[in-house]
Amino acid sequence: ERPRISTSTLDLASLRELPEGTFGKEYVRFLDVNRVTPDSRMPVKFVDDEELAYVIQRYREVHDFMHTLLGMPTNILAIINDETTKLCQFSISWIEMAAKTDGLKVPFAGCKGMNNEKQ
Repeated sequence: ERPRISTSTLDLASLRELPEGTFGKEYVRFLDVNRVTPDSRMPVKFVDDEELAYVIQRYREVHDFMHTLLGMPTNILAIINDETTKLCQFSISWIEMAAKTDGLKVPFAGCKGMNNEKQ
């Protein structure tokens, strides 16, 4: 099974009716404020491996969840912070490269306190 996050799998109107402070309510608020939908992300292209294409697509689909959960805006500093968090948690090499490159533009706090062996 490969679940998807899209306007056909989520009832955004019902999410808007949830109580304040719930993830669903905050998620749909994030979407509304930023004028995006779960369908705003482009589908994965140029990846021949079906499983890898799904993982990349799913990664794109949950991107806005991270913004919502961490209360992050959509500016460059927040994106760098998001990528650095992923580096510290998952040690994903392409994220490390992106974080280090973009990290030249802003102070880099590193992975302290992230419960990671690389500290």
